[in-house]
Amino acid sequence: PDLAKTARVSAGRGPDGPLLPSEFGCASLWYLTCRRALASLDKAILNGDAAKVELDLAKLSSLMHLASALVMCGIWKGIGRRILMRSAEASFLDSLGKAVSKGLAKPGEVRGVNGNMFVRLDPTIKALADEESTKAALFSRALRAIQQGSGTTKINLEAQDLSGIPEVLRKAWASRLGSYAVWRNSEFSLYPNKDTLERVMPYLQRRETRQQIFRAFYENADKSKCHEAALELLQIRQKRARQMGYASWSEYSLRNLSVNNMDDAWQLLDSAWADIRQSLAPVNRKMMEVAITQGRLQKPQGKSSGKARSELEGMEQIDEAFYRSIATRRIDMFKLAEYLPSTTALEGLLSVASQAYGVRLSEIKLDPVSSGMDSNITVVEVRDDSPAARRLGYIYVMHGSPDGSLLPGAMLMTAGHVALNLNQQKASIGSTKLLTFEEATNIAHELGHAVHMLCQCCPSVDFHDQPLDLLELPSTLLEIIATHPSVMPRFAKHHASEGPPSEELVRICRVGTTEALQGFLQACAVSLGLHGPNFDAESATPAHLREEALKLWQRYSFVVPDKSYTPLADAAGLHVLNGPDQLAYLICFLRSDMILNGAQIQGKNKEKDLGKIWLRKDFADKVRGQLLERPVQGQRQAAIMPSHHGDSEAKSSVQIPHPLPPLQQPRVPAGMYSRRLCL
Repeated sequence: PDLAKTARVSAGRGPDGPLLPSEFGCASLWYLTCRRALASLDKAILNGDAAKVELDLAKLSSLMHLASALVMCGIWKGIGRRILMRSAEASFLDSLGKAVSKGLAKPGEVRGVNGNMFVRLDPTIKALADEESTKAALFSRALRAIQQGSGTTKINLEAQDLSGIPEVLRKAWASRLGSYAVWRNSEFSLYPNKDTLERVMPYLQRRETRQQIFRAFYENADKSKCHEAALELLQIRQKRARQMGYASWSEYSLRNLSVNNMDDAWQLLDSAWADIRQSLAPVNRKMMEVAITQGRLQKPQGKSSGKARSELEGMEQIDEAFYRSIATRRIDMFKLAEYLPSTTALEGLLSVASQAYGVRLSEIKLDPVSSGMDSNITVVEVRDDSPAARRLGYIYVMHGSPDGSLLPGAMLMTAGHVALNLNQQKASIGSTKLLTFEEATNIAHELGHAVHMLCQCCPSVDFHDQPLDLLELPSTLLEIIATHPSVMPRFAKHHASEGPPSEELVRICRVGTTEALQGFLQACAVSLGLHGPNFDAESATPAHLREEALKLWQRYSFVVPDKSYTPLADAAGLHVLNGPDQLAYLICFLRSDMILNGAQIQGKNKEKDLGKIWLRKDFADKVRGQLLERPVQGQRQAAIMPSHHGDSEAKSSVQIPHPLPPLQQPRVPAGMYSRRLCL
């Protein structure tokens, strides 16, 4: 029965109940299912049955994807599973090659097969692709070491050093044993990691402490060999791009987006930067006033003093985040955590997602003993918001991060089942887990992904074959809806009084929009430039790489970088790892503004009424029909891939229109918040 269920689920025949670890925890069972599917495929190839070949290929692709999802969920662990997965993949590629050679499977036509699998049929390309995966894993490991503060010494702080940060959040940096931890040198102890850099350093009054944290974090990049790992990854990608007929990896990576070439990409970034500089000018002037008052800067003189204030002339990078937090009152964002206890906030966000996208999301309780489901996982059932209440599938919300991933994420395991990793830090023993504004935003973003995946009702391979700026649009749309001042009180309730936050507090949390966009532009510029034709990775050194990354980062910066700073230890490192197509997030942000704040809506309604419009059934029906349930085109990636028959001198001439309309005069909107852009 387990074998039958594995085959049925992998074939995407619809969910009749949640997937349980007790049913899918056995990798040998999965491998046996793969062997039977391979036997059926080989028989179909021998008989020349093209229809059966396509069906078996789709089943095998879904099985491969399911295995990756089970690894992500932490259900599959150990080297034994990896050996079985590699063996099954090698057999799959062998059978796929036979089907292609006999004309029974054509790239761009056969459904349900990952386009990259066709490219990997060429032994040379496959070898480079495997090498790229290895280099990417090494670079990812280096980034993880930096962001977790691995190999660094703890920084000891006292209560007065953390003044201004709410007590409920300080507990995360204190010992879980409290006063019983007599061996500690101070009350609070922090590693110089990403969490400390973003949630502590900007609010510390003592500049010496800020400098200590800042430099300890970025100097760790040299210890982790970050630049060496990044350079090796860039070199192999440059080889792959040229082998497939592209001038650079940026050209190859952008080919599937609505902004699909280097010139248009830089033009979009420069246009956004012009809007951001104008929007940040008042904040920058206030930052300069505070710094001058505190004696950190001299008052600008002359006719250009106004420009000097708006451009942060003379301000050091170590001080930028501190003075920006004062000018924008960003410290008040921590107060919102008191209104976001994890359990009730998740329930409220499920309700917002249900109304925005016309579905019903409800948590279901499972017996942990009989089901084998980890207590760290919340299972959510998703149904249509209609009288028939058709079941769309299940979402498995993992509050921790079993695979140590750097970012939260959602993954379509198989049709009707989505794994959602929130990557949250656990609360101290005896404390209530309070979400930060960023964590609540991440939940909304990933729920948008999950609902989109379930509404599509298509094979997982076909879903992930779509352009990134289409896949990220529903998630970006939902996070912006959820963080709007008219919507947030629906899920933000005080952990003690259960009252909503004040309007002023909610609006302060949205001030970081343009600052977040600036960080995104810098990271995107670094990735786009290092993968572009003007940077020759093959002849570069790690020092040259760092120098070039700093130049690209400086293109969208107000301040001169500190001597210890390297963009690759920051968000730019993640962009380099994931590729230049991360530009899709900016595209989705601009499209979301067009959808939610179009002239037709804004002209007739005040801001406080917009939440009511976005959560109405007629608006949800339009989003479902025009976006969430938009028919997908399988094999899009394979159709635009270069030929795998050894003709690597010319890239594919196939032109497939982007499924979404082009951007029309995009501008960065004021008052919108998309935390995802700056992660």
